[in-house]
Amino acid sequence: MAHLSLVSYNLHGFNHGLPMLRELTNHFDVICVQEHWLSTPQFDRLDSLSSDFVNFNKSAMDHIYAADVLHGRPFGGTSIMVHRRFASCVKHLTYETNFIIVKICDVILVNVSSLLL
Repeated sequence: MAHLSLVSYNLHGFNHGLPMLRELTNHFDVICVQEHWLSTPQFDRLDSLSSDFVNFNKSAMDHIYAADVLHGRPFGGTSIMVHRRFASCVKHLTYETNFIIVKICDVILVNVSSLLL
């Protein structure tokens, strides 16, 4: 792997951060996203953002939706978006509510949200 450009971006909600996230897909190979505030059924919004990226997503909202009706604003969520040119060497290692770990060739990336549940 010759060069891998990486950025980390706290969306403060998908709709709020969407314009900058679109711009970042034009300039970086890997985008570590925090605070997308999406539930698992809403991941298509991230997936349809750019066909050039493979996404690894985790919601912090699913257990809230499963337990009760949402009260207050959404929160949390992490994603790692990897450009498709690295798809042959990317491996999803693990995830939990507040982190995702992937390996891209010989680089291990850990994306952590500050929200601890």
